[in-house]
Amino acid sequence: TDLESDIDVLLLDKTREPIHIASFCRCPTVSDSSKMAYEDGHVTISGVTSNPTKYYGPSHLKPSMDMVAAQICCCYPTIFLLDNARYFPENVLQALKIEIDRPQSCHVVSAAAPGRRGRQKRISTAFLENIVMKSLNTVQCWFFVTLKYIVKHAICTSTSTFGLKTYHVKTLLFQALDATPPECWQKENLRPLLLKSLTELESALKAVQPGDLKLMKHFFLPEAALYLKESSCAASIAESTTKVINSLDKVLNEFALMLRPQVGDEKIIYNPLLHFSLSFCRLNLVKPEDGTASESLPAHSAAIYNATVAVTRCMEILSTDESSKTDDEFAEAMALTETIGDFAIAAKVCLRVLLLLRRSQRDNAREELLHFLTSCSEPDWSSSGRLDPEHCRTATELSQQLLRKNYIAKFCCRLDDEYKIDTDKLVLREFNSNIFPVHLSNHINAFYMNFNALAVYLAKILLPGQCNLPIIEDTTRLAEDPSADPQEIYLALIFGQDVDRLVGIAHRHRSVIGREPELQRAMRDRLFKDSTVGTRFLEVSIEKTCCQLLSKCKKSQH
Repeated sequence: TDLESDIDVLLLDKTREPIHIASFCRCPTVSDSSKMAYEDGHVTISGVTSNPTKYYGPSHLKPSMDMVAAQICCCYPTIFLLDNARYFPENVLQALKIEIDRPQSCHVVSAAAPGRRGRQKRISTAFLENIVMKSLNTVQCWFFVTLKYIVKHAICTSTSTFGLKTYHVKTLLFQALDATPPECWQKENLRPLLLKSLTELESALKAVQPGDLKLMKHFFLPEAALYLKESSCAASIAESTTKVINSLDKVLNEFALMLRPQVGDEKIIYNPLLHFSLSFCRLNLVKPEDGTASESLPAHSAAIYNATVAVTRCMEILSTDESSKTDDEFAEAMALTETIGDFAIAAKVCLRVLLLLRRSQRDNAREELLHFLTSCSEPDWSSSGRLDPEHCRTATELSQQLLRKNYIAKFCCRLDDEYKIDTDKLVLREFNSNIFPVHLSNHINAFYMNFNALAVYLAKILLPGQCNLPIIEDTTRLAEDPSADPQEIYLALIFGQDVDRLVGIAHRHRSVIGREPELQRAMRDRLFKDSTVGTRFLEVSIEKTCCQLLSKCKKSQH
């Protein structure tokens, strides 16, 4: 995952009375005195929290997240686009009209104009923007991604002010969509379209008055302004934009060198537990009395979250901290594993195996693991964590995919910051508790466990030669995926037999290996203990370096 990417999560508070906006509210029972004044895209409300966003930092397993609290409004202000569109497709305009009329669509977030913090909330058009973004064709997507790269990496980085935000880029996209005839969205027009938007941005920056932060009009609510980030210098950003315009071909070439081709039939990888399980407690989505999911969550979300509660408690019982475990705690943990659904069956079985080992029941543990492995089909492994875009177009379809067998094998849990599984109590000295689980960087007490990888690891230790599943015999398969995690890479490094594939994995995931001490240790062991691997690794390193240099030379010539 790109550490610079992030996910914005909107939390609509449906328990509070909707905000009624003066001049636009048509609710028959609401008095004028109850309506909020509206001005320039904001409603006036006293006592607004100045920093309502909850931030969760990134790691190499998950992007950062911003949890944004929002309050519902009874209606939208007038949406300028609906009666003034030029080239917006009619089907998109109709979809926008339907969304505008949908109850609980309009909402406000705790953001204000400069100098008005704590006294205003801003009208959000996020749901309208989502409709437009989902309607983009391929070239329009290219346009947005490329323009976003140029603004964030070429313009803002050179000024070191980062005054422009992604929302400015999105607004430039919306303006381009409305100003460009549909037939002009062709790949051969990508450069001139980018140049036009950058030139418009340059003009807007040069028009900013000293001491003012207003940059451009909001696309859907033009009475509202979009501002530069506070303390930004419009003149320096404008100068940087001019330089980028003058060297646009070079900037585009640098961006092209960063891209990689799609490998095979790559699908969307989505694991809600990597993103949300660490956050539920702070979002009031959990019952305080027993830690299980609130009834306000959909059934599939509650089942997934409750599985996290069970996994976390079992992990706690397996830790080195709690040296003496009672029979009651063991019984509690085994009972908790039974509450985990088949959508997380690898987690359920692995925890039971570890708990049985903790009670010195090695034969029972081996039997439990063998039964699980022999009952799993290849799709149970290969489709774990992957969504088919054709079958997740609705919330119902998405929930069905999330709850299919072994879909969720990767969990994030909050544990003590010095957490380790007690290998002495497991009587399993080969077990590496430094990598199972992995401590998430940028999170003090967050740990990650890939239970598919753990099942393979336990099979290698407990069932040598007894299970002929391809995933057990060929541990390099999972690590060849571009999105492989540290535990999958670790399995390849210590058990992989094919030298060329092993070396390829080491090169492909060198950044992950460089961040994880345990992977570095495993890599060193293979390089120094196996001369064939070491020699081949050096050869491939030289080959790849030469190929990269040659490729850069050819592209720069073009």
